[in-house]
Amino acid sequence: MVLARVPSSQLLAVEPQPDIGALLRHNLSQFPAHRWTMLAAAISDREGEGLIAVNPANRGGATLVGEVSAATTAVPMLDAGRMLGALDWLDLVKIDIEGHEETVLRASAEAVARLQTRSILFEDYLGKAAPDAPIGRILTECGYALFAVRKHLRRNSLQPLAAGDRPAGRDFVALSRSRALPEAARRKYRLSP
Repeated sequence: MVLARVPSSQLLAVEPQPDIGALLRHNLSQFPAHRWTMLAAAISDREGEGLIAVNPANRGGATLVGEVSAATTAVPMLDAGRMLGALDWLDLVKIDIEGHEETVLRASAEAVARLQTRSILFEDYLGKAAPDAPIGRILTECGYALFAVRKHLRRNSLQPLAAGDRPAGRDFVALSRSRALPEAARRKYRLSP
């Protein structure tokens, strides 16, 4: 966890699922309370109330849906642009929102461009991560270079993405073109300055 590895770091976590949120809050409680904030909500392009459906085979696989059913839970929603727009600094963002990434990035594009977060980690199951695809286009226009995360037995590597690429993996990272990664990270992933 970043709070353990980077002693001066602070964390803002947003989690809509009550059970997962309780586990996250428990895990975070080992750190001083001034270093973390936990919001029990979903992130989207508007504020209000939304519905999440939890995948019974994968409790971490909840997604925002539009229709009430026996599998849905009402949750508060936060506007991503407004939330990120209120921040002055971010080093790392992890987006794991089961297909809602494009909506959130579109809503927060102005803040994402202004903040120039060093790294934005995200998942993409729909082929939208390349620079000429919807998610990639948003991030590229905001000043980020895009990479597929390749998982190997002993390490991960980053593969630059170009227009037309449709990588098989689902894990990606966008790196700010204007805020350099620490030297150790550049060496580890064999990135030029």
